[in-house]
Amino acid sequence: MDEKKISEILQAAGADSNLDIKAAIQIAKIISHAPEERLPMIIDVFDQAGVHVSGMETIEALKEAARTMNQIGDIEALLQSVISSAVHANGEYRIRVEAFDAICAEQGQKVLNVRRTLAEMGIIRINTTGKQNFSVPVYSPETKKIARCICIRENWRELLGLDG
Repeated sequence: MDEKKISEILQAAGADSNLDIKAAIQIAKIISHAPEERLPMIIDVFDQAGVHVSGMETIEALKEAARTMNQIGDIEALLQSVISSAVHANGEYRIRVEAFDAICAEQGQKVLNVRRTLAEMGIIRINTTGKQNFSVPVYSPETKKIARCICIRENWRELLGLDG
C-alpha cells in the first residue's frame, strides 16, 4: 500500500480533501504506533483538527499502511545509495541483483522485504511472466550479455511522495 492509498483511505473516511500525502502518512504512523487505549483520544484530536478517522476498518487500514511503510528503515537513503551505483537507461535505474543485495545488507535490510515493499509501492519493475520475480533480465550492449537487474523507476521520489 502506498502513500496515495493512505490519503485515499483518509479521504474516504471524510478527512479534508486538501490533506497532502505527507500529512496522511504522519496520521497513519501516529495511529499505528498508538496504544489501543489511547486511540479514542487521538481520533478525537484529529476530529477537532478536521481530519475525521472513523471506523475500525479505516484504523486497521491505516495501521497496515504504516507498517508497510516502516518495513524499510529509510527508503529514501537506501534508494539514493542504490541509484548512485546504477545505470540510468530508458526511464529507470538498473542495478545488478548482487550489487542491490549488497547495498541492502550494508544498511541492515532484509533483501526480500525491500524488494517486496518496493514492488508493492510500484517503485521497481517486476517480471510477471510465470512466477512473480522482483528482478528482470536486462541486455547490456557493452557486454552483449543478459544480467538480472533490479530496475528502479526514474520517478521513484515522486512515487514516495518526496517530490510534488
